[in-house]
Amino acid sequence: PEGTYNTVQGGKSCTVSHQVGNSKCYTCGCPAGTYGEDCKACPAGSYSSTAGASTCRGCPAGYGSKTGVTGATSQEAACSICPQGTYKANIGLGSCTACPTGYDAIAGVTGATSVTQACARSCVQCSTAIYPLLTCPDNAVCESCTPQYCSDNTTRYKITSCDDGYTLSGNVCVENKIEYTGAIKFVIDTRLNKSLSFNVGNATNINFNINWGDETQENIFSSGKVSHTYASSGKYTITIEGNLPEMGEITTKNVVELKQLNLSTVKAFELTFYWQKNLTGSIPALPDSLTSGYGMFMGCSGLTGKIPALPDSLKNGESMFNGCSSLTGMISHLPTNFTDGDSMFSGCSSLTGTIPALPDSLTSGYGMFNGCSKLTGMISHLPTNLRNGSYMFRNCSGLTGTIPALPSSLTMGTEMFSGCSSLTGTIPALPKRLVDGSRMFEGCSGLTGKSPKKPSGITYHADIFRGTQVTNDGSWPDLAW
Repeated sequence: PEGTYNTVQGGKSCTVSHQVGNSKCYTCGCPAGTYGEDCKACPAGSYSSTAGASTCRGCPAGYGSKTGVTGATSQEAACSICPQGTYKANIGLGSCTACPTGYDAIAGVTGATSVTQACARSCVQCSTAIYPLLTCPDNAVCESCTPQYCSDNTTRYKITSCDDGYTLSGNVCVENKIEYTGAIKFVIDTRLNKSLSFNVGNATNINFNINWGDETQENIFSSGKVSHTYASSGKYTITIEGNLPEMGEITTKNVVELKQLNLSTVKAFELTFYWQKNLTGSIPALPDSLTSGYGMFMGCSGLTGKIPALPDSLKNGESMFNGCSSLTGMISHLPTNFTDGDSMFSGCSSLTGTIPALPDSLTSGYGMFNGCSKLTGMISHLPTNLRNGSYMFRNCSGLTGTIPALPSSLTMGTEMFSGCSSLTGTIPALPKRLVDGSRMFEGCSGLTGKSPKKPSGITYHADIFRGTQVTNDGSWPDLAW
């Protein structure tokens, strides 16, 4: 080819890149774009810019090979700078590598020689913010992401939820600082059961501490079952402080004493000490915030002393003291907005004094004072919104005076005054809405006069006046007297 010479002298051959002179081979020189003695074209990803090159230079890091280009005489001819969002770490043949999954291109960066130069983690939403990563780092910027995301060029994240005990505020987890007073303290005997288990009801911002009384503590941040097992038998005082909106049933029946119940964050004690047959002593003050005491002390026949003052916030007292036969003294008052008194004092046969004023908000008094035979005095007033009065004063044989006006809202009156043998006077008008009056006044032997008019909607009325001195007014033709 042009620029080369080939001959033989002295029994030696010169290569195509040499010429002969004075019996020796001298370099003639391969052109740019080739290399070596036989002038091979520079392969893809390399180039030679001068004649007579022994090797070709590879594309530098940050530059990818141009596809199909050989014999290149310049870097520009053989190589392309890695565009934004790609990189190439090696020298020579090879293409630029795109940012991996989960990474985005860093704006304005070309010719990158590593993934960290070219790429940053994508703006992904973490399922949980990992403590102590509570805020964006000081060097975080949000320029390449929407404002609620942050980037430090190697990590990007948005906090979508926080660790237990923290609340998300913007993109920051803020510690739940609970203001509270009081505590819950009670004693268990592990000779009865070596474990303690109770349920935490569903609520927001649960955040309380339990001192188990055996030099161990635990922080609780969610609803569900809480349990602890003791290594040794004996008595232990449990202390609970913090935000515990609803404490459910203590399923291990080993509570023996109540010391304190006035934790200000508690809104519901539901079945908490249900059927704790080994529980004795008195009931301490209840929290002012309590709205529900459903079944709180139900079946605790060993409790003694007086019923504590009921918080003004209490609305649901269903079965709260049901079966507490050893409680004594008077029921001081019922809260103004109280609505559900079903079986609240049922079986509290040792309570004395008069029935407190019944608030007009009370809608259900099913079995409320059932069996409270030592209660005395008159029933001064029945709530205007009372719908269910079944068994409400059943066997309250110490009640005296006349029956007050029955509210027009009353629909259920089964055995409402059954066994109230000391009530006197005549029976007031029966509400038009009354559906069930079965045995409503049965055994009220002091009641006299004519029967009230039969309501048109009453369906069940068997033995409604049985055991009274009431005579038929004529509206009860199907009733046996």
